[in-house]
Amino acid sequence: WSQLEHSVRTGQPAFQSLSGMSVWEYRAERPEESAIFDRWMTANTETVNDVIAGTYDFSRFAHVVDVGGGSGSLIAAIVRAHTDVQGTLFDQAHVVEDVEIDGVDVIGGSFAADSDPPTPTVLTTAVADMQTAYTDAAGRPTPMFLNLAGGAIGGLTLAPGLYKWTSTVTIPSDITI
Repeated sequence: WSQLEHSVRTGQPAFQSLSGMSVWEYRAERPEESAIFDRWMTANTETVNDVIAGTYDFSRFAHVVDVGGGSGSLIAAIVRAHTDVQGTLFDQAHVVEDVEIDGVDVIGGSFAADSDPPTPTVLTTAVADMQTAYTDAAGRPTPMFLNLAGGAIGGLTLAPGLYKWTSTVTIPSDITI
């Protein structure tokens, strides 16, 4: 609480001001504390994973990606309940280094290694843009681009439009939107 004023004035997390690093960098350097956090997050979600996987119709998707999914308990429940769905778990490398789940590709990486911290204006604009894009896409009867490049879209420039793939999409290199 000693850095609450800093957070209120700057919009930045107090943790970084106090420790000189992000909470994620802190946990990466302290595997024991990170493991405690990971177990807590898993315990909080395990009670609802089967309900989510059984209630929502994930079968309409060929591929579901769980970003920040920790040990992968949710994506595991989804691929168990929907056997035709391919799953991908993406979280920080130290979080997923020992994770293995049948039917799920496990990838370790960084969520936003080089991005600027979001501001309220940027977040509001991004949310409005996503809402506009969703409303536009939902109103289109068919996609403009179907199975572009067979799902291997690394290195491509994607034009505005509605895209749909019926197979796995891979992005081994940068794309331009």
